[in-house]
Amino acid sequence: MASRYNEYAKLQKIVAQDMAEWIVAHSQNKQKAAFDIGAGTGFLAQSLPNWNITQLDIAWGMCQQAQPYGRVINADMHQLPIKADAAQTIISSLTWQWSDNPDQLVQEIARIMAPDGEVMGAIPVTKSLHLLKEVIGSNRFKK
Repeated sequence: MASRYNEYAKLQKIVAQDMAEWIVAHSQNKQKAAFDIGAGTGFLAQSLPNWNITQLDIAWGMCQQAQPYGRVINADMHQLPIKADAAQTIISSLTWQWSDNPDQLVQEIARIMAPDGEVMGAIPVTKSLHLLKEVIGSNRFKK
C-alpha cells in the first residue's frame, strides 16, 4: 500500500538522498529541471528541493503520495507520455532494474532525452549486493 511505503523504504530513501547530492555536484543542467522515472513517493524530489522535478510512476498510489513534492505523471517507464527530445535531465533511483524490457526502456529514455541531455540513475548490481547487507546492518538504515 503506497500510503505506508515510506515506513519500509529506508534503503530507497538513503539511495535517493545520496543520489541527490551527486546530482547537485555533477549535473550540467543549469535550469535544474528533470524527469524522475519511477519516482515512487517522491524521495528524489524531496531531496532536490531547488529543482523542478516531474515525477513519473506506474503506480497511481505512489503518484498520489509524491504529489506534494512536484508535478506527477502516472505512466509506464516503457511508454512515457513525454515529447521526443524534451528531457534535459533524466534521473531515476532503484527503478530500472524492475524493467521487464530493458531494450525498450533504453529506447524510450533515448527518445525523450534532449541531444545534449544527461541521464543519472542508481541501480543495484550483483557485485554491489554485499553493500546492501552492510547498509542494512548499519545505524544509517535504522530509524
